Amino acid sequence: MAEIELESASASESRTRRLIAQRLPSLLGRRLLRFATTGGICFSVNLAVLYAGTELLHLHYTLSLLLSLLVVNLVGLLLNRRWTFESTRNPFWAEAMRYWSANALSALAVLASTALLVEVLHVHYLLANVLIAVLFMIGNFVLHLRWTFRARARSSSAERGSLQ
Repeated sequence: MAEIELESASASESRTRRLIAQRLPSLLGRRLLRFATTGGICFSVNLAVLYAGTELLHLHYTLSLLLSLLVVNLVGLLLNRRWTFESTRNPFWAEAMRYWSANALSALAVLASTALLVEVLHVHYLLANVLIAVLFMIGNFVLHLRWTFRARARSSSAERGSLQ
C-alpha cells in the first residue's frame, strides 16, 4: 500500500514538474515582455524628466537623473506590481521596500555608470542613459522576479499540500 502511494506521489510530482517545465518558458517570456514594455514606458518618462531638468530647468544632468529616477521608481513599482508580475499576495509596502531597495542599488550603479560615460568617455548624457538602460534591463528583471515580487511561502500544511 505504501509503495502504491509512493508511486502515485512520484507520478504526480513528475506530472507537476513536466507541467512547470512546459509553462515556465511562456510565463517567463510573457513577464519579460511585460517588464520590457513597462521599462519602455519608464524609460520614456526617464528621458523626458532628464531632458526637461537638464535643458529646460538648467539643472546639472546628475540632479536631473536623480529626479527622474525618483519619478520612474514610483511608476515602475505600480506597473510592475500589478501588470508585469501580477503580485497581490504580498503586502504593498513590503514589496515597495524591496523594490526601492533593489532600485536604490541599481540607481547608484546608473549614476556612477552615467558619470563615467559622460565625464570620462565624453558620451552625450542622453545616449549614455540609453546604453545603461539596455545593459541593466535583464539584471533588474531577474532581481525583481527572484526577490522583489517573489511569492511568499505559504504557511499552513494544508496549503503546502495543495502546492504539490
